[in-house]
Amino acid sequence: MQGDANAAIVVIENARRRAPCRVTLTRSAGHEETRESAVRADKCRRLGTGFPFAWSTIRARRATISLDQCQDSRIHQCTVSNYQRVGVDDRTESDLYGYAFRVIDGTGVCVTRGTNIQVAATSFSRIGSSRRGDEGKVFI
Repeated sequence: MQGDANAAIVVIENARRRAPCRVTLTRSAGHEETRESAVRADKCRRLGTGFPFAWSTIRARRATISLDQCQDSRIHQCTVSNYQRVGVDDRTESDLYGYAFRVIDGTGVCVTRGTNIQVAATSFSRIGSSRRGDEGKVFI
């Protein structure tokens, strides 16, 4: 359980052949709203998540699972629930726009600058939803 809303729950950097598993991640009451990912992996190779690896009530502007510059990695049999939030996109300081509006923020998985990343048999459920979706395999 992470009590600091300004920090990721798990940060993995420059790892090789790591597989965190059998863990449920959440933020403490009052700290569910955050800008940070629950799990952030940077520059990893052959990273894998085993089951059960679950995230619950982590409402972030960034992705719940964020992989940057990772190779040959796999996110497998995870459950991510209640990951979206209602936020405000504030453009009032811009000379071009000058307005703000409410948005639904939150992404389950984000991969940037990665190669051969597999997301398989992973379940996502958004806020206000008990339905499972986005299951299957995605190769990036």
